[in-house]
Amino acid sequence: MFSKKDKKEISDDNKKKKSFKEKFRVIRDYCLKDTSKTIMLIIIIVALYLLLNLCIKNINLAQIDFTEDKLYTLSDTSKNAVKDLERDTTVYVWGYAEDSALVDLLKQYNHENKKIEYKVVTKDEDPNLVEEYYLEDNYSEIIVKSDLKTKYIYNEEMYTYDENYNSVDITEQKLTNAILDVNMEEKPVVYFLEGKSNYSASSGVYYLNDALNNELYDVKSLNLVSTGSVPEDCDILSIISLTTDLTETEANAIIEYINKGGNIFIAKDIRISDFKEFPNFQKVLDLYGISMPNKYVIETESYTVAGAYGYIQGNVARDNEITRLIYNANIAPLLYYPGIIETAESDKLSELKVTIKNLVYSSSKAVAVDVETEEEKEGEFTMGLSAEKIVSDGVTSKLVVLSSAVSISDAIDNSIGLNAPMFALDSNYNLAMNSFAYLSSRGEMYSIRKSTSLTKYMPTEAQDRYVRIVIVAIPIIIMGIGFIVWFNRRKRV
Repeated sequence: MFSKKDKKEISDDNKKKKSFKEKFRVIRDYCLKDTSKTIMLIIIIVALYLLLNLCIKNINLAQIDFTEDKLYTLSDTSKNAVKDLERDTTVYVWGYAEDSALVDLLKQYNHENKKIEYKVVTKDEDPNLVEEYYLEDNYSEIIVKSDLKTKYIYNEEMYTYDENYNSVDITEQKLTNAILDVNMEEKPVVYFLEGKSNYSASSGVYYLNDALNNELYDVKSLNLVSTGSVPEDCDILSIISLTTDLTETEANAIIEYINKGGNIFIAKDIRISDFKEFPNFQKVLDLYGISMPNKYVIETESYTVAGAYGYIQGNVARDNEITRLIYNANIAPLLYYPGIIETAESDKLSELKVTIKNLVYSSSKAVAVDVETEEEKEGEFTMGLSAEKIVSDGVTSKLVVLSSAVSISDAIDNSIGLNAPMFALDSNYNLAMNSFAYLSSRGEMYSIRKSTSLTKYMPTEAQDRYVRIVIVAIPIIIMGIGFIVWFNRRKRV
């Protein structure tokens, strides 16, 4: 049995259904049975569609990116880098259509910062620009301009190739760099210490050097034996795995640089076959209260073992600005024979006016092996850290230390299926680049950088034919159904 309340609800539902049916019957009787009114309704619907389309186009919305890796969506790196730019910047586009992926990217830059505008240049509308920039038919070109400088990008610069000869789209990278470049009065300068290591900016850490250039660092080499001092324009001094100790002159020059507020990046491999003491290098580390004994880390926890002896997956700190996003993305750096980094007691660090934060560390069940004595010790070990040292009022020196230089190097190990440089691994790449961003006070560059690899898809002849048939067939089917409905209606009349 139904209650009065249930009966009332059923009655209300029936009334709503009848009301809807009545409204539909009115529309049908008024519009669909009269051919002229039906045509008028179709015209109104088409007009509304065109008007809506025009409005959306004028709003200048970017397209929605459904690709798995968001290949056509601005990365957080680019968004953070451009959002606070204050100079009016115009990107002139020549040889690209308004609906191209490039223009869609430019809409996204504009969405992040209204100071960044774009203009698709055509001969008919912009003859003066065509003449000013010597634009030629069949040669696509992009001109990025601010009141400070002008940067040119050519179509062939938008792509490169990986080791498998797949096309790699670097359009976003080029655009972001050009926009930053025309807004930047001076680039941060990175000096790589030369003559003391098997690594150099041109060999061993070439990919790191290239990435720094791409993110608008001015990379140079420094031989302290010949110069005797660190140049005044040095923002970051990079010391990659010394093979011989610093001379006393070199150590004193670096110490003087630090005491002026200079910033240091250090990556050091352990030395298994030819262990040596480096007392002058240790003098530099002593300023921050740290040491790097010749002990390497082996993991026993299954989630940290990388599958080959000597390789481990490090844990990254969630509360360090360098690794926060890496932690959130759950990507662990791959380290090869990482050493351990020891820090002084808290009283000593306070005396040195040094604050230390962990970057990368092992599990609590890792084992540190002494290269000389082969003694083992179990525990949690630091394999990367950042430090800040107050050297005078208002002046701070920053330091980043990683205990595995090979992990950010050009090294490739095919035996474990690693067909790209270790630096190119997402976790290692972001760890290194975020470290340089920290040292140069460019927090806007902290990010998990988007992979830009894009293998161009070429459909087979059969696939291409199938797609073309679908594109043509669907409109024909819809038109056919419409004709059948119209014809049957005419017969009934």
